[in-house]
Amino acid sequence: MSIADTGVGLFVTTTIVITILKIPIPTGWCYFSPYFELTTLSAGIFSSLLISYDRHLAVSKALSYRPTKRGAVTSLMIVWLSAFVYSLRIFLQNEVANILKSKAVISSDDDANSTITDTEDDDDGENEFCNVLVEEDFNDLIFRCIDFVVLFIIPIACMVYWYKGIIQKLWAVNVAATSNLQKKRRVIKLLIANIVVFFVCWIPFYLSDIINDSIAVVISTADENFEEAGSLQVIRMCLIFIAVSHSYLHPIIFLSFHSDIKAEVMSTVLCAFCFTRRVGDEKNVSAITEQRTQTIS
Repeated sequence: MSIADTGVGLFVTTTIVITILKIPIPTGWCYFSPYFELTTLSAGIFSSLLISYDRHLAVSKALSYRPTKRGAVTSLMIVWLSAFVYSLRIFLQNEVANILKSKAVISSDDDANSTITDTEDDDDGENEFCNVLVEEDFNDLIFRCIDFVVLFIIPIACMVYWYKGIIQKLWAVNVAATSNLQKKRRVIKLLIANIVVFFVCWIPFYLSDIINDSIAVVISTADENFEEAGSLQVIRMCLIFIAVSHSYLHPIIFLSFHSDIKAEVMSTVLCAFCFTRRVGDEKNVSAITEQRTQTIS
């Protein structure tokens, strides 16, 4: 999950900024960038799903479930492989967008010569689909609906179902409140908070995008010159950054609920501060010694 969150923070956010600022980029970037964006986003969501399933097994089958290092590595490989395979749909979306764009150019031109010229220019030009979240048109409605089901509805439904069983078992009235149980409850609270943040961050983006694109598709059938209002585009950008912020909130959630991680971070910060201070003291001592040597000489 940390690798996926880092990819979202460094790569996805960078591509969003590049798209918003309309910085010139090569065609190859537009062809592969959305694929790696969707891969990192999918890997993060699939990782959360894997962690939830692991906690479900650890509680529901506490006596028989014995996780191993080999099993964990295999599960992580399956998560990333699933993300890479699912993200291949980006290339299909890219081809569909190009086909629809070509048809629109051909149907809108009355002169045959201008049609050929425009089509050739379109083939030689740069691809406008350069970001999986910041779309250039509303022709990707079906693909956004697929993402909504695969990357939101199914994970939320599975995690809610698993954690419902965990809560019923760990918070049962007849369960003794031991230190081990309290630790398990703290971990479950952390993961539930992560699910809530995931839901709150992504649901506005998906609902807004699907509803606006559906309205645009209906209106565009009657008005071919339909363009989305500028205010809606600004709102969409804000919702995109809110959705991506889910990955930024992961470290804050873990620090808030997990005392071991908090202690480790504080230890790392203190060690870095002590190391910096020690280096500074050594430099000062070296400078004083050198000055005294020069004075004696």
